Amino acid sequence: MSSEEVVPSDHVFEIANNLFLLYMDQLGTKSEWEHGGVDAATRHFGKLENLVRKMLRKAPPKTLIHGALESDSVVLLFTSLTEALSFVRTLFKASFRQPHMWIRATVLPVHDFHTLRYEEEFGTDFSQVRVFRLSREVLQAISIEKSGFKGMRVLLKRDDYKRKALKVAVSFTHKDYHTDVTPVRRLPDALYPPILRGEYKDFLWMMCDTQAEWELLKYLAHKRLFSAVQHPDEYIHAAVTWSLFSVAGQQLASDLHSKGIPLSAHK
Repeated sequence: MSSEEVVPSDHVFEIANNLFLLYMDQLGTKSEWEHGGVDAATRHFGKLENLVRKMLRKAPPKTLIHGALESDSVVLLFTSLTEALSFVRTLFKASFRQPHMWIRATVLPVHDFHTLRYEEEFGTDFSQVRVFRLSREVLQAISIEKSGFKGMRVLLKRDDYKRKALKVAVSFTHKDYHTDVTPVRRLPDALYPPILRGEYKDFLWMMCDTQAEWELLKYLAHKRLFSAVQHPDEYIHAAVTWSLFSVAGQQLASDLHSKGIPLSAHK
């Protein structure tokens, strides 16, 4: 199978190794159901669907081989970890420009993959009834996302990646400064549910290619934090996300300092 082949969503297949499953879930669905019913929930689902469609059309990932969207969740399967993370980073940065849109994600390695979802007969006595089941790989991703971690974050399992594959080039064009950073960090234990502590790290999706974009995202994070005061359901996510920006800023400052670049270049 070519790495550029897109497999129909109902196709069952098997690839031995080197697959990476990206699972994304849009937050806030319960609130939409409670306050606006079917119409509000449908509009909510459409925001994520439209964003994914826009990102795929803008820069189609060459290693995307399979995927599915359902309500407020997205599953995409890549043969490249680098491209999976590049895609989720681009999508998160785009979604961050949309008020009240919060997404959580995880990226997991997959082995001996067959399908995302399959169906079985309910029983020989009820052949007209079908049972739909998710694959174990998708259930594993959902279990991580549903474990209770807060904030707009992308989790990676520890040691499931090669540091060289995650390098992000950061340029400070106004003074021609340049550095490469590895945007993976473990946050304080309090920011991970007990079941994930010691096993997962965060991919700092807000690491940007230019200082101008970094400053814009910081501004949006700060704006979201203050506006979330009026939306209790969002505040915890905004606060934890702001803490990620602080970690990313500290890492950038440290990397610049280690290369002898004046910290004044990093605001």
